[in-house]
Amino acid sequence: MKMKLWGIVVGLLCVAACSVKEDRMECPCRLVLDLRDVDTSIIREADVYVEASRGFVFNEVMDSCYLGNDYVMSVPKGRVNVWAYSGAEEYSPGPEGLKIPYGDDCPEVYMHCSSFDALQESAVEKVSMLKNHAVLTVHLQSEHSSAFDIAITGNVNGYDAEGKPSEGGFRYEMSFEDGVGRVVLPRQTDTSLKLEVVDGEDTFRVFSFGEYIESSGYDWTRANLEDITMTLDYALSSVGFRINDWEKEYHFDIVI
Repeated sequence: MKMKLWGIVVGLLCVAACSVKEDRMECPCRLVLDLRDVDTSIIREADVYVEASRGFVFNEVMDSCYLGNDYVMSVPKGRVNVWAYSGAEEYSPGPEGLKIPYGDDCPEVYMHCSSFDALQESAVEKVSMLKNHAVLTVHLQSEHSSAFDIAITGNVNGYDAEGKPSEGGFRYEMSFEDGVGRVVLPRQTDTSLKLEVVDGEDTFRVFSFGEYIESSGYDWTRANLEDITMTLDYALSSVGFRINDWEKEYHFDIVI
């Protein structure tokens, strides 16, 4: 009789344990966003988005009170997506990505984008705000600089929902002050960037600028993109490019 009762008790405990296990799958996951590596001397605030299963959506602009620390929230167990942007507020980036309007250059954006399974009681996600832009500074040396304009064109117009460069038209006409101009470029996937010398409304010369950047040893796959400094020596019969420590001179009879 005692053995029978003990068996019933053990069975009930097993059933209860299974029930508890099943119920715990319905319990939320304690998600810790690790923001401790965010450089608050550069990034003063970040627009953070979190999406999870069952329609869970979180969006908060986090300032220095949160950046540099852990941020804890509860999310439904399952697939979790995290986005964070800084420096691109006027373009309203979000879970769908960031699009650069044609005619604008890239914002000086720092980004994080990740997707992971949160199936346990707790999960930790390190938020790494990567420098996803390159500031190109051009020093123009030419006696005829007032007679033409310079434009940069390319095939990347922002970032998609996965944080990868998105394909689309990019064009920015540079302005110069005291011979110095700048344009902010998004991360590139190939060497398709072009530099156009525009005489009035007509394109006078087109240079394979992306190939020159690649020849200089620049790495578009770096986690944090480096800025680029270029000297453009434009004369009537030739043009000289100096990108960081790399130099090249082209005569117009071989212009692409």
